[in-house]
Amino acid sequence: MADGVLVDLIKRITAPKKEPEMSASMVLTGTKRKGLPNARLYRHWSESSEIVRGAIDVPKGDLENAEWDIVPLDPTKPYPRRLQRDLKALFENPNPLTESFQEFISEVGEDIMVLDAGAVEIERTFGGRPIYLWPTPGEQIYVSKQWDGDEREPRYYYRPDGTIGPEDRG
Repeated sequence: MADGVLVDLIKRITAPKKEPEMSASMVLTGTKRKGLPNARLYRHWSESSEIVRGAIDVPKGDLENAEWDIVPLDPTKPYPRRLQRDLKALFENPNPLTESFQEFISEVGEDIMVLDAGAVEIERTFGGRPIYLWPTPGEQIYVSKQWDGDEREPRYYYRPDGTIGPEDRG
C-alpha cells in the first residue's frame, strides 16, 4: 500500500502544471493502442508545431524555387517535341485556379512531406489529352485491396467523404 502512495506522490510532483499546446496523447492499454495516427493529427502537427513547420518549410521552399524542365529520359533518342512543349505549358499553368507551377507544387509537396501521400488528379479531354492538373488531398486517396496488378483496372480511388467502397474490402 505504501508503494501506491509513493507512486501517486511522484506522479503529482512530476506532472506538468499545464499540458503543452502542441502535445498529442495516446492511450495504451496492454498491447491495444487507441488513438491511431491519422491525417488530421499530422496536419495539426504541421500547422501548430514550430519544429515540424520548420522541417517542412525548408525543403518545401527549395522545391518551390527549384529550376525545372520537361526533358526526355534519354535525349539521344528521338522524342515528340510538341508533347514536351505541351507538358511544360501544362505544368506552368496547371489549372484555372492555380497561378503557377510553384503554387501547384507547394500544395502537392506539403502533402508529400506531411502525409507521405502527394496526389495529383489529371483532368483529360475526351481524346485522353491532359488539360488540367489538380492537387488532391492525399488522405482522400485509397488503394484498392482487390487490385491484382492488371494495369487496365483502377488501383487508386478518390473518396472525398472517406466512404468505403466494394473495392476496399479484401
